[in-house]
Amino acid sequence: MSIAVKRKLYIEHRVAEQQARATIKNNPVLALVELVTNSDDSCKRLVNKGFKADGRIIIEFVRKRHGSIIRAIDYAEGFDEKKMDERVGGYGGDTSEFTEKEVGRGYWGRGLKEAMIAMGFGRVESIKDDYLNECTLEHLDYKRNYPVKITKKKRNELGIKENGTIVTLKAINEGIRIPQFETLKHSLEYFYSLRDIMSNGLREVVLIEKDSRNKIKRQEKLAYILPKGNMYSRKTVLLPEFSDAKIELEMYRATEALSGYEDEGPLRENGLLIRSKGAILDITLTRKFEGNDYASRIFGHVTCDYIDYLLRVKKEPIIRADRAGMDWTHSFSKALESSLIKEISIYVKDEEEKTKESERRIESEKTRKRYESSLPELNKIAKEELGKEEGEGEGEGEGYTQILPPNGFDFMPDYVQIVVDKESTLTLKALVPKVITSGSIANIYSDTTEIIVISNKVAFDEKDANPDNGLVISHIRILGKQVGAEGIVTAEVSGHKAEILIKVVSRRKPIETQEQRKSGLFKSFEFSPIADPHQRVKFERNSGKIIIATKAPSVEIYFGPNGEGQEEGHCQVMLSELVVEAVCREIARRKIEFGKEPFLGEASEAMNVVHNRLINKYAEKIHHLLVEKRYHR
Repeated sequence: MSIAVKRKLYIEHRVAEQQARATIKNNPVLALVELVTNSDDSCKRLVNKGFKADGRIIIEFVRKRHGSIIRAIDYAEGFDEKKMDERVGGYGGDTSEFTEKEVGRGYWGRGLKEAMIAMGFGRVESIKDDYLNECTLEHLDYKRNYPVKITKKKRNELGIKENGTIVTLKAINEGIRIPQFETLKHSLEYFYSLRDIMSNGLREVVLIEKDSRNKIKRQEKLAYILPKGNMYSRKTVLLPEFSDAKIELEMYRATEALSGYEDEGPLRENGLLIRSKGAILDITLTRKFEGNDYASRIFGHVTCDYIDYLLRVKKEPIIRADRAGMDWTHSFSKALESSLIKEISIYVKDEEEKTKESERRIESEKTRKRYESSLPELNKIAKEELGKEEGEGEGEGEGYTQILPPNGFDFMPDYVQIVVDKESTLTLKALVPKVITSGSIANIYSDTTEIIVISNKVAFDEKDANPDNGLVISHIRILGKQVGAEGIVTAEVSGHKAEILIKVVSRRKPIETQEQRKSGLFKSFEFSPIADPHQRVKFERNSGKIIIATKAPSVEIYFGPNGEGQEEGHCQVMLSELVVEAVCREIARRKIEFGKEPFLGEASEAMNVVHNRLINKYAEKIHHLLVEKRYHR
């Protein structure tokens, strides 16, 4: 039988459009991810060829009801007409120089085109060797102008002194919406495949919002900061099935719980980044441990250049067609995942043991039940003394806004947790003009670069004061940039100083333990061998725990490191004294701070008076709660 037709398979334009829509998903963030990684790859190629690269990448956007615009500008290689035809005028070829021993993410050369196709319209203006090359792509119609000699006027208009490229995308397809500035900023900073770029000191990525008249409304430099944490494991992992593959693993344990896959998808904070030849391909905890509470603090990276070999030489589809990560059904991906499961399993087992050890701190069921049964009674005491504020959280009780600062100038409360990369507000109170002179301006500053003060100056004016008590309330805007960061924000004015302790936590809502679900101010007891031994007992306000420092000299002679020996009579008496001290001190502090106890003079002196009065009032009751009757006289 003779062959009638023999040719390459014809691919209709609609298939390319469907693929572009599937990759970009009507999401301008995904389009910008492609543009930013392309610009970064171009900078890397320049450096690899021995040239100096301007590491700036500018992202501009204009939000409109219809036809919003996003633009990416770099100052790297630039396109000549040949590269423009390849990279914009063709589809599916290897146009990213990925096969030329270069680093890069554009495995099939589709990222730029798909961003243009999915948005509906795209224009590329590029300067290469003193020539301007321009093209457009609109609904798969590609048009390119002839190269023209660049003029000084045109260079100034484009803002490119040497070589560089401007890619402009216009959202003319239905369903595309440009996010608000803060949302877009967070999405770009935290998108997993951009994290190396956003944390690279050789890059400067700037986000600019403009109005319809091209005037700048707002601009900020983008940056990603790793969570605070400790190295858990660093090793080389070998795969028996792929003897040529070398895998470098670095795994860290964050000091705070991190957001996971279910929360934020590609913006997730936990997980291991999969890297290859300078490109981040995926982020994962493996399918076995996704959503596992014990694995929630893991972050780090896996570097495996063998993936490049599979893509570049073997031409194997190890990356998903929509470039949304690794294809975990590929034989190499399966082997890699199996090795990661083994490593993560070791970590998870350690975390489980730590949790069990924590649960064993109160050894005897009888003792534990007696301690737990005392908590409602302790909270009744707090309720009687504090009223509505108890159990509602500081600052949430009725009339809290009119509670006076004890020293006439202070932050209230004196400790807060804020969510990373989300603007938060602190409350600063002053009595004007009794304590702070009307017209005074307070300077606000942070002691760490991971906590940024946005409102660095606030004014106090008598006209803003409550006529009954002279209270002026100011709100200070701050921003946390690193999960686990801690710092102090200070306000200073006219010789007065106020401080507040800040802790930055993940967007992930911490898993609520049984202790945290308990209502009331006091939620549990904890014996801690790592608590500061200079303070025998303390109340941890954010968790509601009464913590006994078992390494404190006067405590260590009675208790073991984790509270061993607590059933002994003398230990029960000692514990009761410590609980009396912590409970009465915290109630006294709140009574003074919430204005429930009138006083003259210094707040610290007043608190000591109230503290001692509460001890005399409640010590006997607390001893009866915590010491077994057989040890009573």
